[in-house]
Amino acid sequence: MDEQQQQTPWQQNEPVVEQPQQDDKKKKFAIAGFVLGLVGLVAWLVPILGLADGIVGIIMSVKGLKSEKRTFALIGLILSIVGIVASIVFWIYGIVVAMNTIANLNF
Repeated sequence: MDEQQQQTPWQQNEPVVEQPQQDDKKKKFAIAGFVLGLVGLVAWLVPILGLADGIVGIIMSVKGLKSEKRTFALIGLILSIVGIVASIVFWIYGIVVAMNTIANLNF
């Protein structure tokens, strides 16, 4: 028997509704950007790690801005930027302290 013959009349006319895969992917980007932004608040203590985390967080957050989780993406974007700035400031501070230490050494 044909599959069409086995279906009842109301099943034949029922439209098939598929969930948009793009929006699910963008939601995941938004949440990932948010989580990376939170991690970046601690990762700035190791400047290279904080910088890398912040860059990836910004990329994920920007990709997630067009999803339903726009608020998460926006907060993740802000936290990632704060993490990058803190990493750069801490990196500069470390360089200045190291140079002062070297300058004060007596050989």
